[in-house]
Amino acid sequence: MEKEAALAILEALVDGLNPYTNERLPQESPFVHSSTKRALQMAVVALEATGVPSQKELAEDRWAIPLLCYSSPFFPYHTF
Repeated sequence: MEKEAALAILEALVDGLNPYTNERLPQESPFVHSSTKRALQMAVVALEATGVPSQKELAEDRWAIPLLCYSSPFFPYHTF
C-alpha cells in the first residue's frame, strides 16, 4: 500500500468519515470515540514522520530495495 493511500484512509477516519464511501460514520462506531480519534491522529503523525519511500521512489531509486533488504532483521546474513 502506498503511504499516501494509508494516510488518506487514516485521515478520513480521524474526520469521522468512512474512507471508502465518504459518508459520516454512525455515532455508535468505535472510530467516532475521542480516544480512537486521538490514536488515529498519532498514527497519522507517525506515518508522516517515517522515511518510508513510496512505490514511485522505490522504482526510481535502484539502491532503495537492496538497502531496505540489507537493513532488515530478516535478511538471512543478519547477525544479532
